[in-house]
Amino acid sequence: MEDSNYIFISYNQADKEKAEKLRSALRAERLNVWWSEDIHYGKHWPNIIDSVLKKSCSVVVLWSEKSIKSEWVQYEASIGKFRDILIHAKIEKIELPSIFSSIQAADLSEWKGSEKDINFNALLGSINDQFQLNKNYQKQQKNSAYRRIFIAIVFALFLSFFAFTSAWKLKKTNCPECPECPQSSELKTDSLNQSINDISKDVIHYKSHDQYSN
Repeated sequence: MEDSNYIFISYNQADKEKAEKLRSALRAERLNVWWSEDIHYGKHWPNIIDSVLKKSCSVVVLWSEKSIKSEWVQYEASIGKFRDILIHAKIEKIELPSIFSSIQAADLSEWKGSEKDINFNALLGSINDQFQLNKNYQKQQKNSAYRRIFIAIVFALFLSFFAFTSAWKLKKTNCPECPECPQSSELKTDSLNQSINDISKDVIHYKSHDQYSN
């Protein structure tokens, strides 16, 4: 699975044992699960958590008496809700925080880690559905990117062709040596008129000179 398809497990450290069971069960389904234990020593964990949350296709929150009081669990759940990828489960008999109560939650309060458990499979089905939605979205984004590139190439070729034809027409218009050019005809007409004027001046000058001589 690509790095942009993480299954992010959000939990309180007091519920680590239950979170580890869920992680193992999901990995048995060949899902790319991420939890806070994957952070290496010496790393700035808030930045890493934010980075993984952005790459995740599902945020699976495990609610308990401890986790509903955890600011970090609340924060991670909020990101999941904002991105519309929140899939949560109650691992204890509690009431969900009101801000998340409108989203249906799985009940894993009696789950012992079995992959055949009905509630676990319901949770797994939601995760797989979300993964498929994310996969389809990524495919659409890739196709959209290809279309934009194709349109850009066609547009660039059109501009190049337009620029070439415009330059060719301009060159043809400004070429006095070309018999077919309008400017060439104008130059020839001006030259002919100038010659006629010069001849007329010479005739007038000759007549005047001849009359003076007589």
